[in-house]
Amino acid sequence: MIRQERKADQFARSFLIPPDRADELRRLRSAADVKAFAASVGIHPGIVVGRLQHEGLWDYSRGHTLRSELRFAPDTS
Repeated sequence: MIRQERKADQFARSFLIPPDRADELRRLRSAADVKAFAASVGIHPGIVVGRLQHEGLWDYSRGHTLRSELRFAPDTS
């Protein structure tokens, strides 16, 4: 990973989940835990699931029901 990507990743990590709350991620065990944590920091549960998966705290097979699919329509203008 190039330096700019690492810096962007770190910025996003700190912006989306405050560093002083990041230790709480290790205690999230269920969908209900993720939803409560996400609400407390003001982000979508899917972002929390992605962070848990990226950090290896949850397997990539967990949490899919908490994620949202984004679809982009072609620009017709």
